Amino acid sequence: GFDKFPSGLLMAGVPGCGKSATVYAMASEWNMNIMKVDGTHLKGSLVGQSEKKAAKLLSIAKSAAPIILFVDEAEKLLGNQEGSLDGGAHSAVLGQLLSFMQDDDSGVFFAFTANDMDKLAPELVDRFPGRYGIGLPKPNERSEIIRYHLVKRGQNPEGFDIALLVTRTKGFSGRNIEDIIREGLTDAFYDDNRTPTTDDLLNVISNYVPTSVSKADQIQKYDKYLADGHLRAANDVGNEQKKGKGNGKRAVRSSSRLSNDS
Repeated sequence: GFDKFPSGLLMAGVPGCGKSATVYAMASEWNMNIMKVDGTHLKGSLVGQSEKKAAKLLSIAKSAAPIILFVDEAEKLLGNQEGSLDGGAHSAVLGQLLSFMQDDDSGVFFAFTANDMDKLAPELVDRFPGRYGIGLPKPNERSEIIRYHLVKRGQNPEGFDIALLVTRTKGFSGRNIEDIIREGLTDAFYDDNRTPTTDDLLNVISNYVPTSVSKADQIQKYDKYLADGHLRAANDVGNEQKKGKGNGKRAVRSSSRLSNDS
């Protein structure tokens, strides 16, 4: 067993790339319950209210351990607050959390996701031994995502040109792909409920602004985190490492950018 339970996992990166889904998959794999935190419920407008809620939350989590405490979009709850109405409560809540993560050994595993890691206090980020950058899906990942969302909606993937759709969705997030499939199938339904085709999806793609364009600045920022070693790439690192030549560490870094498509 562990001398101490691992404290948690921080996943950062652009929206729509599966950070939350990873937490639920992890809980299923570990056969553990999830306690999801809603930031708006923890934030109080009166001094002291936030601290009391945080203390109660941590107490409940400890009593329910082992458990995954899932804080989605953690920067909204624990990020730098401008014009906050709760005085020093934000710092107090952060202090409570840091102390708990440092000292508690009951088996509370913290799973944090962040779209904007810059807003999280460095001392909080440092508490996570596992810090991963979740990037835009690579070709084989897009293939799986496309197939999944077609099957989910009662379609046979064999009736679609998956290879072409993978090529045309370069730079698209998983959420982008889901939107495209939903819209393409809806278009076919309203067109005399005919059988959807690859062209229906391509028509949607041609007018769609993908995450690689809408969040280009954010992707560039996370690329730097990956290059500097502040985050580890979570997308197909194993496969990419095999493709690299020479120093293994360098090979991963050179090919593990959030928007890299190889």
